[in-house]
Amino acid sequence: MSPWATYPIEQSLGAAALALLAALVARRGTSPRVARGLWLLVLVKLVTPPVWRLAEPTADLAATVLAHAASLHDDPRRALAARGALADALVATWLVGSALVAASAVAGAWRFRRLAARGRPASAALVEEVAVLARRAGLAAPPRTRLVDACLPPCVAGPFRPTLVLPTPLLARLSPTQRRLVLGHELMHLAGRDPWVRLLEGVVLVAWWWNPLAWIASAQLRRWEERARDAALLEAFPRGRRPYAEALVDTLDFLAEGARGVLGEARDTGTSDARGAAAALTGRGGRRRARSEVGERLVAVVRGEPHRGSWTAGLLAAVVVALLAGPSLGEDGPRTVFASDAAGPFQLVFDGDRVRGVAVGGRVLDASRWHQTPAALDVLAADGALEFRIALHDDRITWDGRPSSRPGDTP
Repeated sequence: MSPWATYPIEQSLGAAALALLAALVARRGTSPRVARGLWLLVLVKLVTPPVWRLAEPTADLAATVLAHAASLHDDPRRALAARGALADALVATWLVGSALVAASAVAGAWRFRRLAARGRPASAALVEEVAVLARRAGLAAPPRTRLVDACLPPCVAGPFRPTLVLPTPLLARLSPTQRRLVLGHELMHLAGRDPWVRLLEGVVLVAWWWNPLAWIASAQLRRWEERARDAALLEAFPRGRRPYAEALVDTLDFLAEGARGVLGEARDTGTSDARGAAAALTGRGGRRRARSEVGERLVAVVRGEPHRGSWTAGLLAAVVVALLAGPSLGEDGPRTVFASDAAGPFQLVFDGDRVRGVAVGGRVLDASRWHQTPAALDVLAADGALEFRIALHDDRITWDGRPSSRPGDTP
């Protein structure tokens, strides 16, 4: 099997194993930080090649040749051409889809920048409040703060130049304590490097747009990310549970009042809070899902998040390292190359760069009938005379100077 085919398969299998682990650990009521970290590793696995590979078992030469004897009676060049056309079509589809997803992400980032640019600077008192909270969250510098007259949730974005965008109508509804907690939640996203995670997430979705597992991992990562930031906020403000829960309800009411209004910008900003708000306010299924997520967060805020997870850290680390490192399906076993001459097709079986066997018309030749040099393979007649020579190039083989087929995998 071609590496272009095995790589998506092995990466998806590794990521699926990590996703199953993340789902099982989250179901047992672990800390949201642990659950968020495991779902993040699912995305990391999709862009992390295996460290070690499993070689395919070496098959018996005769069995390898006879298993493909039927293919020897067909023109292998025609079969290879058909496989090449299919591979080209799949690659083209993959690239077009990636380009569309990338264009959508770039457009969302541009809309967010335009939204922030259209806003007005925050007051000196609000800037100072953000700076104090940023220091409390452990940030080296506070983000710039912009106020907008729009119906969207508070959101922060930008790994290189973080920007905090706050809706003025919502701030007017919140009490000073609620406002401080809402601001603290957004700053916890920055403290947790979430804008950088969004960047990684975008790269994964561009490359793996066709894989449902990438989108599932993205949604679960955002879900647990919000709960992890809520938990971090309430650790810093242990008496803020009730006012923060009320702030969440007030924010949802504020967004519900603006439903079907000016949510276009919020829906396209690309931040987790904005996307959640857009889902909550558009579509019956989206409203149910968003209410469920907000309800889940409210329950966790009121009751407190579990702190399990430290006792399983060693075991989880061992399992995660094993899944991230491999294994791979491998390409170290023998591969078969078909070519054709005037008398009929012949077959070469490679093990790395070494020819392990030669067959003509489905019949395996004795090892004394052929001799390999660094640049060619000489096939000898029964009397020991040279019958024909196959030139071995890095990317093709030729017979009598004519290209016959590219070295590749067994069809």
